[in-house]
Amino acid sequence: MKRIIEFFVNRSIFGNLITVGVIIMGFVALTSMKREAFPKVDFDIVIITTIYPGASPEDVENLIVSPIERELKTVDGIKKIDSSALESRAATVLTLEPDIEEKNITIQDIKDAVDRAKAEFRDEVKEPTVTELSTKRTPIIEIALSSRDFSHPEKIRIRELLDILGIKTEKSVLSQIADGYRELKKFDRGSVGAILSELGSNDKEKVLNALFAKSSFSEIQENVDKSLERFRLKALTELELRDYADQLADKIETIGDVAGVEKKGYRDREMHVEVDPDKMAANNISVDDIINAVKNRNINFPGGNVVEDGVEYAIRTVKEYDNVREMQNTIIRANDLGSAISIADIADVRDDFEKKTIVEKANGKEAIILTVLKKEQGDAISLVDSVEKILKDYQEQVPANLEINTFNDISFYIRRRLNVLTSNVTIGMVLVISSLLFFLGWRVSLMVALGIPFSFGITFLLMGYFDISINLISMFGLIIVSGMLVDDAIVVGEHVYRQIEKGVAPAKAAVIGASEMVAPVIGAISTTVIAFLPLMFMSGIMGKFVWYIPAAVIIALFASLFESFLILPAHIADITKNASAESNIKHEQSFEARAFRFLQSIYRPALEWALLHRYTAIIIVLFM
Repeated sequence: MKRIIEFFVNRSIFGNLITVGVIIMGFVALTSMKREAFPKVDFDIVIITTIYPGASPEDVENLIVSPIERELKTVDGIKKIDSSALESRAATVLTLEPDIEEKNITIQDIKDAVDRAKAEFRDEVKEPTVTELSTKRTPIIEIALSSRDFSHPEKIRIRELLDILGIKTEKSVLSQIADGYRELKKFDRGSVGAILSELGSNDKEKVLNALFAKSSFSEIQENVDKSLERFRLKALTELELRDYADQLADKIETIGDVAGVEKKGYRDREMHVEVDPDKMAANNISVDDIINAVKNRNINFPGGNVVEDGVEYAIRTVKEYDNVREMQNTIIRANDLGSAISIADIADVRDDFEKKTIVEKANGKEAIILTVLKKEQGDAISLVDSVEKILKDYQEQVPANLEINTFNDISFYIRRRLNVLTSNVTIGMVLVISSLLFFLGWRVSLMVALGIPFSFGITFLLMGYFDISINLISMFGLIIVSGMLVDDAIVVGEHVYRQIEKGVAPAKAAVIGASEMVAPVIGAISTTVIAFLPLMFMSGIMGKFVWYIPAAVIIALFASLFESFLILPAHIADITKNASAESNIKHEQSFEARAFRFLQSIYRPALEWALLHRYTAIIIVLFM
């Protein structure tokens, strides 16, 4: 080990190049690494969901669950099967073997088993869905679309009035006047001031000056009238809200890293046919007749291709319902005399939506929620920034009665933890330099502190190599280890400084000081590594998440160990070789030297007493 240290000390330029290269490449690796909420983890769980509209739990169990379970028994790699039969729905949860080698083959076998079970299903049963539970498709942000009601143009919230006039006030003022209303016909300083007084606004004069000081009454009134044109709108219908949600979802899905957009509170459109039993009996028509008439009319299927004059045409029969009138005019039965009975003759048809089972709300109002899902290789922060840019552009295109809000922004937590890590590293470097300046001088202190970005540079390079992303779990490990990275460097740097104090040449002092500390420093690092190592062998889902904490800690510790023995001695020798002996060590009469002697005068007698009265010292320590 001594020869390796001597090699780097004698070739300090090589060490400097390594330092600069590692820091630059580490920064590049950090900027190119995925930033996400949680690491990629497979939960070894597969969920099979099947819908059977209108079926009882007993029918669901006999007609769906039992055939699926029979076929799944032939698949290897399944540890446990749990099934639930509910009204109109069946759910089968499969727990896979944790150490299965070819998981993709097992999942494909499960899909094949479900396909075989479908042969026993009735026609009314919808297509089963097979979903593997994992963190590949991660929700990163949710968007709520709801409706505003501006059907009373003679009144407007003061908050909105301030917004459309471009007047910015403190949040305290807005919170006090948010629920205040005023009539536009009485828009003057006195009427607005009266409303603010009723609301108990402490900043009444400030708001009035903002409203009236820079513009005359007529100018403000004109601006208000123009701005209010976009507010003369009624609340959006559910169909209109659905259309806006579809438009926004399509725009978001154009982003490359978006895996999809899930919609909640989004009800499918339905045509409801409410038949009159008396009219059906009078015309001798059954429910099956109506169902068959609707099926035969509501069609959309390909009819092949036709080639004419060298041009190929695709033939399709498209006759799906677009509105209520088309369904009302559907012929159920006709005779040779031209008499016909339509659905409108025996039933009422209305355009509606499927039954509401879950009510989604945002800010107290019913809304359609769009959940944006990230691809496995996507960057959460960049993706959220792209989504917010689309939202900003989209809000300028839609009317004011469409309200768009965002929540559950995962990038907020990632940014916050990144800020914690950055602040920890910055504060750590400042504290290390400040404290070491007190005892070791600025040259040694600076080189020891340089080990922090160097160690993190190697850490980010290795994390990128092992495909470890920047996520909340790995950053937690980096925050833990950020306070340990300079421990070994301080020990090595202090021992080198001690050799310089003895009068040894800087280059030789670096070799001696570093080589003498190899055993104790490696021992100290090893104990920390061993303490974190068991976390890497935890089993189960928790173990898959926790693995990233010891991985980040151990990589960073070995990076700091490399820097302490090979890079740091070369840096200390290089920065102190041309300095005078007096400048490399603290002067005996300096403040730092006198402070050190003061601490030594307290510590040395205490240590000598503890060594002479070791049993008493042990008892005191145990009871402290």
